[in-house]
Amino acid sequence: MKYFQKNYATETKEVGSFLQSKQMTDEYQFGKSNSIDKINFCDKIQIEPNLNSPVLEKKAKLTDIISTVSIGSSCWIITKRFRELLLDFNCDPEFQLFDIRLVRNEDSWEYLFYYNYRERLNFLDFEKMNFFETRMLDLDPQPISINSLNEFLKFEKNEGRYINPDKLIFKSPDYDLFRLYSICGGYYVSERLMNAIKEAGMTGIDFKPIDELVFLR
Repeated sequence: MKYFQKNYATETKEVGSFLQSKQMTDEYQFGKSNSIDKINFCDKIQIEPNLNSPVLEKKAKLTDIISTVSIGSSCWIITKRFRELLLDFNCDPEFQLFDIRLVRNEDSWEYLFYYNYRERLNFLDFEKMNFFETRMLDLDPQPISINSLNEFLKFEKNEGRYINPDKLIFKSPDYDLFRLYSICGGYYVSERLMNAIKEAGMTGIDFKPIDELVFLR
């Protein structure tokens, strides 16, 4: 099974304006304990977040997935019909779903905030991937030996050091949709889910084959 990284659509003809939302309402209080700024996007959300209200740009179109600045890419802002499509697939079961309201002037629209809080590092084929240490000032990426998940987790704890692979290789992921964030961050979808999304005419979303992703500069 082939896998693809989920990206936002950027063509003006489809989304109107990219990014589609660049701020919250003026009344939004980022300092509150339930604000979007208080969410730890590396774990399960422990609060009932205040998700009202991202402001749609003047030219932004209403698509099935909305791109935002304030909320970022750790979650998906999706329509209910997109959520219904996901129900037909074997998506990572460790997710959270919240209501979110988009606004523009006097108009508002109800969407869903979809968030996977577990990352699936065990889907990576560490034995076949080549890793490089990349947080070195004035130095090119340096090869480093990482051959297992345990070795990666030990290295990750070393403060001030960072690694990336030259390419991403999965070993038979269990799900049609899952998330990574410690490395090669993003959401990944199976080819069959990607095809279903395209066939359903879902808008605001794009995909990139994992063999075309660039992690080293």
